[in-house]
Amino acid sequence: MPDWTIEAIAVGPLQVNAYLLTARVAAAGRGEALLIDPGAEPDRLKALVDASGCRLVGLLATHGHFDHVGSAAEIQRHGDLALRCHPDDLPLIQNMPAIQRAYGFPGAEVPICDPTLADGSRIAFGRGFLEVVHVPGHSPGGVMFVWPGHAVVGDCLFAGSVGRTDLPGGDFATLDVKGRDYIGVYSANVRDDRDGGMKKSPGERSFCKRCGSALWVWDPRWPELVHPFASAIDTELPLPPERTHLMLASKPSWVEVNKGPQDKLFDGYPDESIAEWHARHGV
Repeated sequence: MPDWTIEAIAVGPLQVNAYLLTARVAAAGRGEALLIDPGAEPDRLKALVDASGCRLVGLLATHGHFDHVGSAAEIQRHGDLALRCHPDDLPLIQNMPAIQRAYGFPGAEVPICDPTLADGSRIAFGRGFLEVVHVPGHSPGGVMFVWPGHAVVGDCLFAGSVGRTDLPGGDFATLDVKGRDYIGVYSANVRDDRDGGMKKSPGERSFCKRCGSALWVWDPRWPELVHPFASAIDTELPLPPERTHLMLASKPSWVEVNKGPQDKLFDGYPDESIAEWHARHGV
């Protein structure tokens, strides 16, 4: 087993995990470091590398979404290191500034890339190697990095859930979900706006049959989208300035609405989209 240490660092407004992997290659020596998914806060990431006492030898991307590669160009100013990625995600990285602006973020500089990661390839590091596994679905060129007892999976998995596929390059049809025997599906009864009666929703709410955790929702009316439940995300999230409670006309009588002073309540869907809500609050 290589003498490696891994540290997760939540960075940027979306609190995405970057990873610092270090290896001591000799009893007395500087050692090596890899940065995986340098999404934001380049000065902080560079300071952590310096504090490790190791030499930065590589930049890796699990996939090309801007929140995972947005600070790579800034880090490259400190060393001649290309960002290694899968070729299928190179267009996402090359179009990163436009995609960032579409989501309300300032455009970042596009990093120099080495799009040569492939399924089954190996990355030499320390006295061992990382194996590259191609896991498309969240993005076309999503990969994970595997070594004995560990895997850095990027966004192909969320805590207790599959990765979302409603972002640029996502494709639910290619997202392979393991352990389906443990997944149950619930379809809720919702009120029909036309006659006031109840009908079965076509939306499929997947949950873990062993622990009851809600995982994701998929609806055949929008087959290209999958929506993970917030309860399946284990990263600490900021408190919202207000909450939106929707489809209350379809809730069972025994469900109580925990309404905050700024919250908004709707019997059906609100007129405001999720993107418009974030823009209004500047988050």
